[in-house]
Amino acid sequence: MKLIDLHANLDKAELAMQPLMQADSPNETAILAQIDKVAQARAELEKANARFLLALRAKLTPDQWKQVQQMRETSRTARSGWGPDGRRPNSQFRRQQTPPPAGGPAPAPPAPPRSAQ
Repeated sequence: MKLIDLHANLDKAELAMQPLMQADSPNETAILAQIDKVAQARAELEKANARFLLALRAKLTPDQWKQVQQMRETSRTARSGWGPDGRRPNSQFRRQQTPPPAGGPAPAPPAPPRSAQ
């Protein structure tokens, strides 16, 4: 529960930064103060996460700890969308265009541009 709260605090601090950065006349002092709040929230989250992992590790055998590390790495690569080889398997840049199947519908032609009225 504490990790959830700390993550929410980080999200809130980052959200508070957005309007400061998007202002027509950015206030450097306010932005730098908010950056400090974001950094502090991130540090608290990282410390709590480390404490959690250290407590968990103290209760596990070395083999169990290796399994946890493997699961975390698998989860991290799955969430990021990047494969273990460093490639993004479903990237639009890697997808090949395939023609429609024979007898299937042809792709629709592009719509003509709208004229300004």
